[in-house]
Amino acid sequence: MTVLLTVAGLSVASYAPWRFVTFVPLEQPSRAVLVIAAGLALLGVAGWMGLANRLAAKTIAGLVALVVAMGVCVGSVGAAMPDADHAVFHDRVAVSPDGRFELIRLSTSWQYRYRVRTRGWLFGREGNTDLACTPISSTQVDDSPNQTSQLRYVPTVRVEQARFADDTHVELRMTDSRSWTVGFNARSLRPGRFLNWCGSTEDEPR
Repeated sequence: MTVLLTVAGLSVASYAPWRFVTFVPLEQPSRAVLVIAAGLALLGVAGWMGLANRLAAKTIAGLVALVVAMGVCVGSVGAAMPDADHAVFHDRVAVSPDGRFELIRLSTSWQYRYRVRTRGWLFGREGNTDLACTPISSTQVDDSPNQTSQLRYVPTVRVEQARFADDTHVELRMTDSRSWTVGFNARSLRPGRFLNWCGSTEDEPR
């Protein structure tokens, strides 16, 4: 029951609308390993102190130590050798004037996604809605009337420069010389609109 409650709590902290960055799986392996190790260590102490049977208590303590070691190894390997198609890397793009928020660029194998986060080592939160999405490389477009084989590559629109216009508005200057300003809610971190260049050309911002 304790293990199930722990897993459920971490899942809620990771994926709820107010999700905490610290608990996002394997995004920051060092923090994730510390949290998992601390939880398992407490579980081991509880088993050691709560059981009258010393043999059972030692068995639980040994299993906890084994799982912690495995968690450290898995976290290290996952950080060193991410899956090329599903790995997500993040970097900070800009910080708000008051220092409360930061714009993060999440990179996968084919796209960049921009989100707002609050700052903080333990209680930093991330909105669960993208502010913008751009492809990483050029895209193929079929100009033929019946969409057969007349493919050509067109340069994708990407973010050239990003900054906070004020504490709750992000300004994106794009490679097509256009600029967009998007506001977001300071509590929910939800943006006022979604700038999407990752879909079809017809769906791009106008």
